[in-house]
Amino acid sequence: MKHKTILRTITAFILTSAVIVCGTSCKSTDTEETIRETVIEETVVIPETVETTETEPAGDFNDDRYRAFFETQYSNLEESMMLATNGVEVLFAYADVNGDGAAELFIGDSMGVYAFVTEADGMYNVYEVNGWRTQYGPEPGEYIGNGCFLSSIYNGNNYGGEFTVDVLWRFDDASDSLGVLARLSGSWDPTNFTDNLSKWELYVAEDENTSLAADEFDFAPGQPNYTYTMLDYGDNYVFADGERVCNEIETEFYAYVDAHREADPLTALTWHAVADFI
Repeated sequence: MKHKTILRTITAFILTSAVIVCGTSCKSTDTEETIRETVIEETVVIPETVETTETEPAGDFNDDRYRAFFETQYSNLEESMMLATNGVEVLFAYADVNGDGAAELFIGDSMGVYAFVTEADGMYNVYEVNGWRTQYGPEPGEYIGNGCFLSSIYNGNNYGGEFTVDVLWRFDDASDSLGVLARLSGSWDPTNFTDNLSKWELYVAEDENTSLAADEFDFAPGQPNYTYTMLDYGDNYVFADGERVCNEIETEFYAYVDAHREADPLTALTWHAVADFI
């Protein structure tokens, strides 16, 4: 509570008169009036109530929410994702992935996100959204906003199998799960090792509000709740003027991704050193 000090000046006038009394009658004669002005200073303290609204710093509040995760579970996550093994030094940030007003914990850096963590009643759930590059290890997934992440996997010259996989993930708060919105893959022709003939497959969720597949590798034609498009083996991995040119399947996938993209959501995040907790 604040106090306001008010200086109040009280002026008192004291009138002194000289009266001359004569015989049996009273008569005013020359009257000398002396006017004295006395100034009395009085200090009055008046309580003044100032209403203030206190806002708990979001960073401090979220630090308290996720402190136990760093103390008890982070080392397991770092080991399972092979971050330190591959020389990856990550940071952490807070972001409201599902728009419910409560922040989730991002593990990553300004280039992307490897995983994010949710907290409810002191319990933590970890969702890995990283990509992977053979011989290089984990790569950050791209946080595009709207609860969505884009991760890419590169398997090199994997003849007879998928050499590249792109997955658009979305976090569903209602089911507290991470599901596949769309999946794009490219495969080399296992019968031709010289002409670089490739097949491309695209799966897209028919209804984003239904249950989404949780395993990005468990997909096959006829996948329930997904449309399927295929571009058969051919010259589908081409370059022009040194630049990679997307085929029609890739173009469709990236247009779908862009439809879920916000404007640079990563730039709004503030990253901190994991060493602050460990």
